[in-house]
Amino acid sequence: MRSLTLFALVLMFAACSSEEAQQETVDTVMVFTATPSRGRSDSATRAQSMNEIMAALNAYAEHTMSADEAAKVIVDDQRKSGRSLNIVMDPPLLAAVRREQERRK
Repeated sequence: MRSLTLFALVLMFAACSSEEAQQETVDTVMVFTATPSRGRSDSATRAQSMNEIMAALNAYAEHTMSADEAAKVIVDDQRKSGRSLNIVMDPPLLAAVRREQERRK
């Protein structure tokens, strides 16, 4: 019995003194959440809002709408949908969008 206890102690000592035991480890937990499902009405609403934005951008490009008016349409969509518009804008339109966002804060 004594030899078994001595063997267990030597084994524990050897395991604790190995290089592997001296390395730091980090345990992480990954959490995944499902995105809420979107119904047909969401996709129809999104398509309609994208149509409004495209119409405003086309009117701005054709110089029939000012940068400030187009910015109002863009910021309205951002407020309603909660998402940003990922497009390249020219400096006057970008400045107008920033002014409109600051005005609505």
